[in-house]
Amino acid sequence: MLKIPKPLGAAPLGSKLNHNGDSLTLSEHDSCFYHNPALHGGAIDGRIEHVSPASATRKATMSQDATSVANQ
Repeated sequence: MLKIPKPLGAAPLGSKLNHNGDSLTLSEHDSCFYHNPALHGGAIDGRIEHVSPASATRKATMSQDATSVANQ
């Protein structure tokens, strides 16, 4: 399972709170990669892009752009 570490005072990802260019880090802390132990402890750093909050006529959108993938 990929978990997003939250520093004190951080909010979860959401189109209402996040903006284009915000940074994020996804870290693997569970055994979802147990078939390939080399991926255990991996981290993906990136930025949030294309943030568009929901309105009465459209759904919210958000994408993540990975800038680096590393095995810790």
